[in-house]
Parts: sequence; C-alpha cells; structure tokens
Amino acid sequence: MLIAKDNSTTTLKRKTTQGRKKIEIKKIVNLSNCQVTFSKWRVGLFKKASELCILSGTEVAIIVHSLGKRVFAFGHQTTDVAVDHFLNDMLEPGSGGESWENYASTAKAREFNKHYMNMCKELEADKKRKELIEVQKRTADGYGHNVGGGF
Repeated sequence: MLIAKDNSTTTLKRKTTQGRKKIEIKKIVNLSNCQVTFSKWRVGLFKKASELCILSGTEVAIIVHSLGKRVFAFGHQTTDVAVDHFLNDMLEPGSGGESWENYASTAKAREFNKHYMNMCKELEADKKRKELIEVQKRTADGYGHNVGGGF
C-alpha cells in the first residue's frame, strides 16, 4: 500500500503491478518458462556487455548455446576479433596464459594434425596420378611401336 500526502488530504493508493521481484536462482522446470527466461536474460546480458565495452573500452565476446540448439554470439568489435585476441594472448609467453598452455598446445596440435592429414591425402592423390600417367605412357609406347618386327 502506498500513502500519498498532499497539503490538504491524505489518500491511499494501491500498486497495480507486482514490480520487480527478487527471484530464487534455480533450474526452471517448465520448458516454456525456461525459453522465455533465456531470451530475456540473453538480451540483458548482451546489453550489459555492450555497456561494459563502451564505458571501459574493453573487448568482450559471449557465445551462448540455447536449449533449442541455436547459438547466439555477442562481440565488440566482433566475436572473431575478441576470440582471436584471447587465443593469441594465451600463446605468447609471459602473457598470463600459462594456465591455458595445454589448451593452446592442444589447439595447435589439432591444427597441425589437420594440415598433416590434408597433405597425406594430397600425396596419395599425386601417387595415384603418377601411376596413371605411367600406365598411359606404357600403353602409348606399346601401340606406337611394332612389337612383332613385321607388318
């Protein structure tokens, strides 16, 4: 109940809305309520991240994966730029990324393994191409010369 005082009279007014309430932080069971809450909190989170970037000049990247298997990303300037700066800082010695050293080396190892597999595939394709060319040469040589010596 809200009491409003004027110079002449005192009146009682009731609030018509519930206003902002403190909610208990726990898993939301109802799927529909969960999706609505996700959408609202995601928008609020991205808004706060944007404000942080503007006020402090920082780079922020947020990647959120929803229950509906959709991915939402926020990045200032872009998500890719912020993630690249993060990963590059982790790779530089003395940058405070020593705790991420295993992660960075694993990522580099994956990149090298992928490159290695691609090169192996190319090598196999080149070997097959070489064999095919040699077979074609042998075939052409056999038809081009008279093998029996007579006509």
